[in-house]
Amino acid sequence: PVLASMFMFRIILYLYEIKHVGNPESPLEAVSYFVLLPNFCFLHFPVIDYRAFRRGYFAEEIHTLQRAGLRMMVRGTIHLLLYRLVYHELLIPAEEVHDLASLLGYIACNYLLYLRVSGQFHMACGLLHLFGFQLPETHRRYLLATSFTDYWRRINIYWKDFMVRVVFNPVVFRLKAWPRPAALAAATVAVFVATWALHAYQSFWLRGTWGLSAPDALFWGILGVLVLINVQIDSQTTRRCLSKGEGPALRVLAMRVLKTTGTFATIALLWSLWSSPSVEAWVALLRKGLG
Repeated sequence: PVLASMFMFRIILYLYEIKHVGNPESPLEAVSYFVLLPNFCFLHFPVIDYRAFRRGYFAEEIHTLQRAGLRMMVRGTIHLLLYRLVYHELLIPAEEVHDLASLLGYIACNYLLYLRVSGQFHMACGLLHLFGFQLPETHRRYLLATSFTDYWRRINIYWKDFMVRVVFNPVVFRLKAWPRPAALAAATVAVFVATWALHAYQSFWLRGTWGLSAPDALFWGILGVLVLINVQIDSQTTRRCLSKGEGPALRVLAMRVLKTTGTFATIALLWSLWSSPSVEAWVALLRKGLG
């Protein structure tokens, strides 16, 4: 599993960089990219971009990088402490769901277990900062996303950048003769299909089982459709806002709260589906919680 965590995704970015840049890399640079010290501690490791990894090495003064790394590690520690609080004190087992309150508690806490991943990613990249590598943040307040496209940009930023570079941009380039909305839609579909397949591939190497279940397919399929719809809505909303302005501040704040709440609730519900052993078990859970 450790070797798989090192090579299964980073080898794709490494080969992509070699193919398009064409500069031969020294063996030492390749080894330093794949054999990252924090990776021995965290099997779930961010997909660090090879170009960003090389350009970020001592990109700033070392003490500035180390301070940024310590701040990142503090955020990671907070995420991990919150994860332990949720897991040990607040999480409601699926077997104990019997009414609406317990169902809502189960759905929310089950989603918040992702704090473990975001905390580990912050810790891993923070440690790399201490060794002089300037890397971007891995997550950006994903619980406060106001739309599904905003959520996709905020959660696991390294994965989003990975998909944009090796899937989205190549598909858009190949379909440049298509109308732009159709090309963007096709590229978005390709991204979520690739994400589903690669997560199943990751599950095989780290857990020994393929994640090609019906809940897994439904999760990525529904999320992909929501992002597709959101892209169209966002483009229309942006044009209206540019022509009419944003409106009163109180109304903007209220809309932001509603959007954040709706996005959180929808993602949490989808997350409960994703973590269920089967669609039938998830439906039975909802029926039990809704009475």
